[in-house]
Amino acid sequence: MMLFILGMHRSGTSCLTGSLERSGLHLGPVDRHGGFQPHGTLERQDVMLLNERILRRAGWSWSDPPPAALHPTESEEAEIQSIVAQLESEEFGALKDPRLLFTLPGWRAAADEPAFVGTFRHPLAVARSLHERDGLSVDAGLDLWWRYNVQLAELHRELGFLLVEFDLVDRNAYARTVAGVASDLGLEPSERRIRDGLEPAWERTDVGADDPLPQAEAELYEYLRRNVYRPPTDGRWDTDDPGPAGLRPPARSEAWSRWLWSVGRRLPPRPRRVVRLMESGTARVLRLAERRDARRPD
Repeated sequence: MMLFILGMHRSGTSCLTGSLERSGLHLGPVDRHGGFQPHGTLERQDVMLLNERILRRAGWSWSDPPPAALHPTESEEAEIQSIVAQLESEEFGALKDPRLLFTLPGWRAAADEPAFVGTFRHPLAVARSLHERDGLSVDAGLDLWWRYNVQLAELHRELGFLLVEFDLVDRNAYARTVAGVASDLGLEPSERRIRDGLEPAWERTDVGADDPLPQAEAELYEYLRRNVYRPPTDGRWDTDDPGPAGLRPPARSEAWSRWLWSVGRRLPPRPRRVVRLMESGTARVLRLAERRDARRPD
């Protein structure tokens, strides 16, 4: 699987990426040196520079993005294919860069088995964060929020991927949501590890009822919130004894689940992952896992 983590700047992409990395994603050589992010941006320098080059070639940039996604040249396509091939050599490779919302066609075409997850944040929280980081006015930040999240919504309508709202007012709820996303992607999450990795600096900028949004931003934000991922109520991702390689015990007491659990604990990692997906009842992810294993040599 090649996972693309989609979302604009200051919208929780780093938080989501780090949480999924703790669930088994492989990111490759990424920035981990802090700055405005406690653990770095978790972006690859070569990916960020290549995406910015694609934008600038067409007269755009991260702070002035195009109205539609751009396609790479032949030389840019070769660079993309090289990076994707490196990450696809791992079982769960991933890329995170907000510019992907405008350069995704080339990356998507290069991946054998692309998967996607998106993150968004309240428009005013993003605008105020961009003002603090980059000095943008709130109005300019809202405009930038619109331009990025229109792309996110269009991709969501096309691809139907899972969406996460970045809001740490309830850190337990956020950790549970991301753990559910990780499980649906075929990873092996621990809700506790995800929650423990959340930094105080990632709290949402306060947004109250007295902070109305322009109508266009409000309608787009409502679309994203209406389609946000909600984890199942019977999922368990934070047990004291998760079993080998993060396999979680059955959330239900049916004999079928218990039998799968007892069998799964004795299997090697790859079949064990399939058993875990069977137990969870995530048929879509199971089919993806079976296709992935079928094309890989033993």
